[in-house]
Amino acid sequence: MKISHLNKKKLLYTILAVLSICAFVGISILGYSIANKQFKKLSDDFYGFKIEWDDLDFSVLQAAIELEDFKLIVKGNIQGFKPGENMMTADKIVINARILPLLFKRTVSVEKIELDSPKVKVIRYRDGTNSLKPFLPLIKVHGSSASEIKKDEDSLSPSFEFALDKLTLDDSEIDFIDQQNGARLKLTDMDLTITDLNSKAGKKGIPSELEMDAQLDDTKGKIDLDGTINFFEVGYHFDLKQKAKNLPITYFRPYYQSEVPVEIKSGTMNVDSTMKSRKSYLTSTHNVSISGLKVEGKSGIKSVMGVPAQIFIAFLKSHDGAVKMTVQVDGDLEKGRFAVSKQFSRNLFAAIAEQVKIERGSEITDSLEKAGEDIKETFKKINPFKK
Repeated sequence: MKISHLNKKKLLYTILAVLSICAFVGISILGYSIANKQFKKLSDDFYGFKIEWDDLDFSVLQAAIELEDFKLIVKGNIQGFKPGENMMTADKIVINARILPLLFKRTVSVEKIELDSPKVKVIRYRDGTNSLKPFLPLIKVHGSSASEIKKDEDSLSPSFEFALDKLTLDDSEIDFIDQQNGARLKLTDMDLTITDLNSKAGKKGIPSELEMDAQLDDTKGKIDLDGTINFFEVGYHFDLKQKAKNLPITYFRPYYQSEVPVEIKSGTMNVDSTMKSRKSYLTSTHNVSISGLKVEGKSGIKSVMGVPAQIFIAFLKSHDGAVKMTVQVDGDLEKGRFAVSKQFSRNLFAAIAEQVKIERGSEITDSLEKAGEDIKETFKKINPFKK
């Protein structure tokens, strides 16, 4: 039986279609097998950590990875962590990359990275470094500090360019432990988006857009942050604006308690901030509005900013504790050297003292006049030349 030319064509297309499907399935299965082995190998030692997950989906042709119930586990001795403790977890991580830029342009091009409900523990050590330092080479072109970058910038250059269209963290939680000040700050319900994270402009890269909103744990405090940050510049490089509302001032007690002349018992603050950093040197201005401020005198305190302590405290007890001030904070982010506590103390109590002098000035004047009259009368009594 002869096969017509048309039927031959149909048969050829059918065979090609079947072969294509078989090749696609084969490549996918092989790719999944190879990827799974590579990921398992990588998971045993990832920058000194161990990675675990419950399920992995991988597509070679789409260059897509999906990990469920992800865990980043501490293996060795890391200050502030126990072996086997989770430094980070996430319900799901999704990564969509592009193959062609990697093959032809030597560019690691990622369309998006999504983290669902990640929880991260970060520790800032007494020397100013932090527990994320082992991962900085992943996002830095060179070393993990400005000095290392300056030293190595002529001898090192990235083998590949890097481009990430969008990074999102949904419903996140960050537990920040500051060993320098003995503070622990926890952000919850945090949503973070970073766009255009790339190094296509060479060593200096291109600034990335950043947006973040979060809640201070167990309080009504809210924080909104937006601006630009450049991960490929020398040191920390950013221009950010922040709006914070209803932050309990007592939550930040470890940062100021050794400097303030009285003990702050309660109060909430709203803050509008502009922050700029170049080569890890921060310059920032914070417009602070505090309400409901309540204080108690410290043992032995006699005066606050030139105002008798009793009058100062009585003033706050008879008012709503409303104070407005501006705080300028500058310093080295890498070394953690900036005197926010002293500046906060000076500005806060200078602002209150000024109000005290205006509203209670007559009381202070009367007290001084009475003290002067008492001295005169006493001198008259003991004056041996009095007739």
